[in-house]
Formats: sequence, C-alpha cells, structure tokens
Amino acid sequence: MPRKKHSAVLETPGRKEFGRNLVGLFDAGGVMRGSGRLIFVALGMMAAMQCLAADIAFTSRSDFTAINLELKRIDDHNPQSIGLNVMLSADAQRRMEQVTRQEMDQSLRLSINGILVSTATIRSVIKGPSLLISVPRAIAGNLLPTLLESPAP
Repeated sequence: MPRKKHSAVLETPGRKEFGRNLVGLFDAGGVMRGSGRLIFVALGMMAAMQCLAADIAFTSRSDFTAINLELKRIDDHNPQSIGLNVMLSADAQRRMEQVTRQEMDQSLRLSINGILVSTATIRSVIKGPSLLISVPRAIAGNLLPTLLESPAP
C-alpha cells in the first residue's frame, strides 16, 4: 500500500487548507524548514501559556454554605448568563484567597461539581465569603441539577 502524503495525516474535515499549509513546512526528506520550526515553537509557547492558568474546583455540597440564583434582571448587562451568588465555607475561602494571591494576572478556571463554569483573569485577591459567579446559560443547564444535591452533614 503506498504511503500517504504528510497532508493526509494532518487533514480533518474543515481543516484541509490548514493541512496543505503544513505540508509546505517540510522539505522533500521530511525535515522541517526554518519557518516551520518557528511556527511550532510559537504553538508550543501558546500551549505552555495555557498551563499557566490556575484552577479552582468547588463542590456545592461542602464548599458553599448558601446558594442563590439570579435568573433575570431588567438592567442585566449580560443576559446570556445567570448570577450564582454563593457563600464560601471557611476552607473554600482559604483556597480561593490562596489561589488568587499566588496566581495574580493569570487565568483562573473555576469549576463547580466537576463542570467548568468560567475562566477569568485574576486582578485582585478574592477573600470572600460572598462570591457572585456569572454562569453562561448554556452551562447553567448542566450545572443547576448538580446544585440540588443534599448538603454535607
């Protein structure tokens, strides 16, 4: 069976042009040309920047002492989101303060009950105990049923 061209390995539906462009980065012997190396270094740096993001994961059962939803407001500047107002437990407050202090000016990925709820840039230390989280409506449909679990004893 004949070997496939480099582009066949890289092509996916909707990405044919991208695959064709990548083929031009290699010489006849399959060695990457200089401009190709630069592109892959840049892609590697972008991937590494994603690793710099901080993560904080809450569970509604043990990390929240109170939960309130704001589904609609007349003067809402972001109607595609709902407001989730939570009171953090002492442990959750400590973790939030620690992460936001250590990861200043980095992205913070906030998850609740295993669901990625938001990503924002940390601009100041968040001490709590009250936290208002803007949850996109598309995510809220999956998140809200998990908030109905019984609280921790």
